[in-house]
Amino acid sequence: MIVCGVALRIFLSLHNWPQTNSDEATIGLMARHIVNLGEHPIFFYGQQYMGALEAYLAAPFFVVLGSSLFSLRLSLIFLFAGFLICLYLFSSLVYSKGWALVSLSFLSFGSSFVIARQLSAIGGYPELLFFGSLLFLLASYLALTQRKPQASGKHYVRYCLYGAWGLAAGLGLWSDLLLLPFVLCSGLIVVLFCWADLRRIGSAGCLVIGSLIGMWPLIYYNLHAAPGKDSLTTLLQLRQGGSSESLNVFQAMWGTVSISVPMITGEPLCPIVEKPAWSPASAMSLNCTIIRGGWGLGLLLLFFLSFSLALFRLWSLRVYFDVKKHGAFDNGEGRQQLIRLAIHMLILISAACTLMAYMFSPSPIDWPGSRARYLTGLLIALPALGWPLWVGLQKTVYQKTGQGFMVRSICLGLLGVICLSSLLGSFLIFWEIPAAQQNQDRQQGLIAYLNQRGITHIYTDYWTCNRLAFLSEEHIICGVVDQHLQESLDFNRYAPYYERVKADRRSAYLFPHGFHVALPEKDKLKDIFEYNGYILYQLREP
Repeated sequence: MIVCGVALRIFLSLHNWPQTNSDEATIGLMARHIVNLGEHPIFFYGQQYMGALEAYLAAPFFVVLGSSLFSLRLSLIFLFAGFLICLYLFSSLVYSKGWALVSLSFLSFGSSFVIARQLSAIGGYPELLFFGSLLFLLASYLALTQRKPQASGKHYVRYCLYGAWGLAAGLGLWSDLLLLPFVLCSGLIVVLFCWADLRRIGSAGCLVIGSLIGMWPLIYYNLHAAPGKDSLTTLLQLRQGGSSESLNVFQAMWGTVSISVPMITGEPLCPIVEKPAWSPASAMSLNCTIIRGGWGLGLLLLFFLSFSLALFRLWSLRVYFDVKKHGAFDNGEGRQQLIRLAIHMLILISAACTLMAYMFSPSPIDWPGSRARYLTGLLIALPALGWPLWVGLQKTVYQKTGQGFMVRSICLGLLGVICLSSLLGSFLIFWEIPAAQQNQDRQQGLIAYLNQRGITHIYTDYWTCNRLAFLSEEHIICGVVDQHLQESLDFNRYAPYYERVKADRRSAYLFPHGFHVALPEKDKLKDIFEYNGYILYQLREP
């Protein structure tokens, strides 16, 4: 299953799917600058909260394979493979190998929106999946293998595991602060069930040192950041921003449940395509509303069912809490079950925290489709969400009663729908490949056209700028301007670009059709050309 999921993503990347954009191109430019200029960026160019880990991971592939979109995405494919491996091992450890395999069957594939987020180097999301699953895997293993006393030689192995947990937490938080709920909940597992280890200076020291090493870029920046420019302030400002003047809680809840949750968990039939006007522009029919609403409400029902089942099982373990009978709860079977239930509940809590933080923000009101990517962490919790279906199937497999048959049929049917939806979503992607190829050819044709006219410096919009710079291997340098041809401070990600364009008095203007701008004075314009959906304005010789 893992090989199939990885092979699918390699195939799609080789065929330039999904279509790239300037956000992804910015990561590509950062990787090029790391390799060619010896730069060491801490954050995504122009931001102070999203780490540059993707650029550093892509840099070795650029050295070996050259600078290309495929080289950039190859590092993400390795992260995704690591996510699948970690999640399989975690599910095998906490649930069963059978359920781990079923979980892989729907996580290895997925809808176009889900796979596009996993293959686009736009910062944070593949790392969130990998580090989040790795944190829970390490914490679960440490908790389930905690013994008293231990052989001295095993202490060093556990020291390394504590260091690995700290390093994963630090690197993950530097890369994307959306990992925070998973760091806290997996850390709580370690504190609750590995306290005997943490009292040793070796275990606690390795955990702290690993965390400091992973978070060092983030710590270093914030120690030297100007007031109001620190990562937390920037992130809070972004979270509070948006087009909505006031937060309508019910609208936000409905946008989350009926659009964002189905999008990020792989509903394949009714994707939302949003235009820059900040409103859904497709698939808003009644049928799609019912499908997405039923999908989102069904997942919420599974969440409550899964959490309730864990509480019920926890209550059934109350006999092991009898200290007079069992001492300090050191019964092996009872302790293992308790730890597994606690892990299950904490991974659900981390998903709930992610969902609540998103729900009480402008995102599900403004862009509930595209900003569903902020809920990527929910994919880590999908095995926990679907666990009641597996339990229902296993408990009734040998029951011959009508009730057992009905429960078994419902569980099997729902698992089948989830797995088939994931496969269908991947199958539908193949219809999108020709459009992605055409878009790539269009960009390469535009680059060739500009080179033919001897144009190397242009003013343009953000979604054209860095994409052209990366795909042309920086033979074309651009500066981002707004509709009034003034410098766009927020979107000139790499400041030296604009300075170089500004210094060239022959710099041209290039804009896609539909981007309305106030043109320079007519006496300054030399020529106006149209090429494949773009308008090029060349100025007279100074």
